[in-house]
Amino acid sequence: MDMVKFAKKNGADDVAVEVIDESMKQIRFANNSVTISANWLRRRYDIFVAVKRATAAANITNESELETAVKV
Repeated sequence: MDMVKFAKKNGADDVAVEVIDESMKQIRFANNSVTISANWLRRRYDIFVAVKRATAAANITNESELETAVKV
């Protein structure tokens, strides 16, 4: 979904969206050997919307929350 077009269609004057991809790793050691290894990939959206003189900002981690975060 194009977040900027969605926000503009719903009445926003200005929109800024920052997409942040994060990669996290965890390794657990016990008795000098690796016991667990895990990787996480996460995408986060930082959204700024301006309507007339009002502004709002939101951070979401799930695209399904986008409609609620951007709806003006």
